[in-house]
Amino acid sequence: MYRVDFGDVASAMVQIFLIGVAGFLFVRKKFMDESGLRLLAKLLVNFFWPNYVFFHLTQQFHFQEYPRWWIFPLLSLTITAAGMGIGRALLSFFPWANQRKEIMALVAFQNSGFLPLMLASTIFPAMEAQQLTIYILIFLVGFDLSIWTMGVWFLHGRQEGHFDSKWLLNPPFLAIVMTLLFIALGGQKILPHSLMRATEMLSQCALPMALLTVGGSLAALKVEQVSKRAVLGAVFAKLIVMPLLAFFFIEGLRLEFWMGFLILLQSVVPSAITLSILARHYKGIDEQFINQGLLFSHILSLLTIPAFLSWYLHVRLG
Repeated sequence: MYRVDFGDVASAMVQIFLIGVAGFLFVRKKFMDESGLRLLAKLLVNFFWPNYVFFHLTQQFHFQEYPRWWIFPLLSLTITAAGMGIGRALLSFFPWANQRKEIMALVAFQNSGFLPLMLASTIFPAMEAQQLTIYILIFLVGFDLSIWTMGVWFLHGRQEGHFDSKWLLNPPFLAIVMTLLFIALGGQKILPHSLMRATEMLSQCALPMALLTVGGSLAALKVEQVSKRAVLGAVFAKLIVMPLLAFFFIEGLRLEFWMGFLILLQSVVPSAITLSILARHYKGIDEQFINQGLLFSHILSLLTIPAFLSWYLHVRLG
């Protein structure tokens, strides 16, 4: 049995942090401007991320080996709903806050893809990391569905009074759904080795590019003076209350190790950078409040992620 302790998780966070800092400095030092950051994000979302999804799912996922695969999208929707509930409970402490929907969104929607995938690949040996990667990718079906439907409607659509089906037609969501359909139809049997070798090389660029994009996005955030009490309250609920409740839920039900780790991992990561994109593109959202919440949650998660994950690993692995 392998052993993982606080130092291993902290070391993984340092590796992730250093790549993110590079992206942060690229933007702050003007090596890359706003248009360059948009190009990097566009390449990631439309090309490198779909390659990553296609390669890992076609090489490692088989429906007969994961008969309960549908649990993971449902689990994602459940975690989002739990976050909404925690966010709503938090509002009772800030009845004067004007950013009610922003507070709930910061707690409910997490950085559920790039950061968990990078942690999986740096904390665990290759075989275990591959299994966790599959769990996370299928989990993302539910997350992308929730943030691009419930998230957009909650932050913006309620004011407009309608739901736009185009919100679902985004490359991350389509890449996972279409790849699963491709696998279900037996497409894995006809993939040429040369194609998969090229796809593998491209997929290896996805996570480092994602961290560069996240770091650059944090550097580009326009953070002004907002209600720091409300922001820090949302961050506390996201990084402390939510993982604490997840931990006791996991231990109370004595869930299987990897399922429990996935739930805790998705509960402890910071708020989703996607919220900043939504705030920028849709009316009626307090972008400054969202951006400040993202900045504080990512900075403080450097401490809370190693603390909670190492606690769980110590309890489960001894």
